[in-house]
Amino acid sequence: MGFSDVLKKIYPFLSVAASIGGPIGTIAAGAVGSALNLSKPPAANDLESVITNALADPAQRTALQKAEQDFQVQMAQLGYQDAEALAADANADRASARLREETLKDRMPAILAVVVNVGFFGVVGVLIWSGVKGIELSSGVRPVLFMLLGTLAREMTSVYAYFFGTSASSDSKTEIIADIAKS
Repeated sequence: MGFSDVLKKIYPFLSVAASIGGPIGTIAAGAVGSALNLSKPPAANDLESVITNALADPAQRTALQKAEQDFQVQMAQLGYQDAEALAADANADRASARLREETLKDRMPAILAVVVNVGFFGVVGVLIWSGVKGIELSSGVRPVLFMLLGTLAREMTSVYAYFFGTSASSDSKTEIIADIAKS
C-alpha cells in the first residue's frame, strides 16, 4: 500500500476529488484551503501535496478531517453517497465523451489539441527568439505572453489527459493489478 493509498483511506472524498479535478476538484480545494486557513485555495492538482504537508501538524490533521466530513456532506447533497460513486461518475463522463467522438467521427477535439499545442510552442518560440535576438519586449507584452503561456500549459494537460488518459484511470488499473496479485 503506497502513501497515496493511505490518503485515499483517510480522506476518500478529497482524494477522489483531487484526482478528478474540474469543478469537483475546485470545490475540494476550496474546502482544504479554508480548513487550513490558506490565503488562497490550492489548485486541484496540488491538493494531494497540500494534504500531505498538512499531516505533520496535529491541528491541521484535525482541520482536514473536518473538511473531509463537510465535503462528504456536500457531495451527499449532490447525490454521491460514497467516494466510489463519485469516481464512477467521473469515469462514465469521460467514457461518454470518447464514445461521442467515436460515434460522430468528430475531429474538433483533435483540431483543438493542435491549436493548443501550436499556440503553446509558438509563445515559447517568441520568448526564446526575443531572448536570443536581444529584443526587449515591452513591459505590457511580456506579462501577457507569460499569462498566455500558463493558460496554454494548463490546457495542454487537459489535451494530454483526454488523448492519453489520466492518473485516475492509472490508479484504478494499479488497484486491479494489486487485487489480482493478492489472489
